[in-house]
Amino acid sequence: MYSILEILLGLQLAVFTKAATSGQYFITEPKDVTFKSGEHLKLPCAVGNKQGACQWTKDGFGMGINPTLPGFPRFSMGEGESECFLNIFPVLPADEGVYQCQVGAVSGASAIASAPVVISVSAEPGLPYILQAADYDVLEVLEG
Repeated sequence: MYSILEILLGLQLAVFTKAATSGQYFITEPKDVTFKSGEHLKLPCAVGNKQGACQWTKDGFGMGINPTLPGFPRFSMGEGESECFLNIFPVLPADEGVYQCQVGAVSGASAIASAPVVISVSAEPGLPYILQAADYDVLEVLEG
């Protein structure tokens, strides 16, 4: 008959062996959210047995694996042993879209991707403004 200690050690070894051979997997995945414009948005993504590099996509476009996300000044990626969360501050209506957390493949571990999530941003009504127009541009509105 086995002692309780032997049984517990056997269970620990079985759990460790499964984790070591099961590849990368999601512990926490992002979910659809709505934020107010100007708030700090943090999308969670935690990966068990993480071996590859994290990347986020917005509307199918990969933002890169560098945690500072060059080219996206309000975005950053938190990375730790299992963390791959995405920070956006301040979040703006232009940030609305479909996001996905991805972890790249390495030798012995396949790439994984979370389910796509929708980020919605609400904003208080304000004065309308026209993008791509300078203060000195003249706009002509025609009837009809």
